[in-house]
Amino acid sequence: MHTVNNSLKMISEEVASNGTITFCEFNMDTVCIELKFADSSTISIDCIAVENKVAENMYQQSELDYLIYNDLLAIAQTSLNENML
Repeated sequence: MHTVNNSLKMISEEVASNGTITFCEFNMDTVCIELKFADSSTISIDCIAVENKVAENMYQQSELDYLIYNDLLAIAQTSLNENML
């Protein structure tokens, strides 16, 4: 778990330096949200890890699933800004 927190901290710093998200897509093969930034760097957010960290019950997990399918950019930005992992 400590490694995941360190990785997210580095990703958050990279997001702050890169700025604008130009591409956001859910990859069903890897169960990750893939982000591409203006400087062509990319980040993948593992949705299973986010659910394991945040969802305490099946109702919260259902809400996260809804966001993945309906407001992908919001869950990606929240994951990065709130240090969910």
